[in-house]
Amino acid sequence: MRDDIDLYDNIYDASVSPENHWPAALKKIADAFSSTDAALYFSSPEGSTLTDAVSGRISDDVHALYFSTYVEQDIQIKRLLSQSRERDLTGSDLLESQEEKLCPVHHEYLIPNEISSQLVWLINGPNKRNVTFVLMRNERSGEFDGAERQRFSRLVPHVRRSLEIGSTLAQAKSRVESLAAASEQSIGGAFTSSGEGVFDMVCNGALELFQRTPALEAFCHCAVKEFGRLSHRDVYLKSRTEVFVDSKNGARIELVMVRNTTSKTKTRSLLGPTEIGCTLRVLPLTREAILNRIVKLHGLSPAEGKLAAHLANGGSVSSFARARGTSIHTARNQLKTLLSKTQTHRQGELVAMLGSAFEQS
Repeated sequence: MRDDIDLYDNIYDASVSPENHWPAALKKIADAFSSTDAALYFSSPEGSTLTDAVSGRISDDVHALYFSTYVEQDIQIKRLLSQSRERDLTGSDLLESQEEKLCPVHHEYLIPNEISSQLVWLINGPNKRNVTFVLMRNERSGEFDGAERQRFSRLVPHVRRSLEIGSTLAQAKSRVESLAAASEQSIGGAFTSSGEGVFDMVCNGALELFQRTPALEAFCHCAVKEFGRLSHRDVYLKSRTEVFVDSKNGARIELVMVRNTTSKTKTRSLLGPTEIGCTLRVLPLTREAILNRIVKLHGLSPAEGKLAAHLANGGSVSSFARARGTSIHTARNQLKTLLSKTQTHRQGELVAMLGSAFEQS
């Protein structure tokens, strides 16, 4: 069972840098099953054909030739893709018609290595792509028995989860990078953290937000430290979103944290081992927050603030009076005071001012 835990570790490590680490993980899976090779084949989103592959021992040149020249003619692959997803298929499914169509994977790898037994699992992969997880065995090693099939099936959920994690990480990195690029517009920022409270600014946008909103930095320190305590075995990658609300001005800032917890690999993008990638984005204020800001700015009473909100939402003075159970005379007096405090002269001008405040925030 310890060997399987090591396999799970390698599977999840591969999700951090799939181009470099999936071949190593698949080779270890093949070795653990005394098999010739293990591979992942990825279909197009509609699932009609294969688009790329990664394996422990098949060379990139063979795969490149296969996908550029022969994949659309491979009737065995078409047979597999026509099956219902997540169906366990075994046997020599990829070898039955080896004489009908030349195929580099068949003739340059499978046949020379005398592949005669396979375990095949179709996985619902990320982005609506089918992923074919294949374990291949040389005929001298014999057929896969029932215990090996069960063991293989236990790997499948971890492969699926690792592929989902890799997809999520790629999206998160893209978001960090796009926010960094947009920092000149002061709409947000990005930084990384070791999880111990040391921030490394990826762009000036985050620093500007910290300077404008002092309480935000303390909030980020606490959130990142809590996030950094997640169990390594719980998941290898998690993302979490928090929203900071400044009590002084009602500003809402979204903090997204993405954790790379692997200690064995270093990503080639923003995140290094054990680092947390963080993005900050200023969110539009809610209508309630904008009205609260207007109430404080102009020194409005609670009743005047409610009247302003009622008018901003398309109501009238008379409907406000009816809803509050007050006389129309009282409501009109409140409107006069409201116009005076906001330095507007007519109800239409007041509503236009409120609408402008909503649009700018």
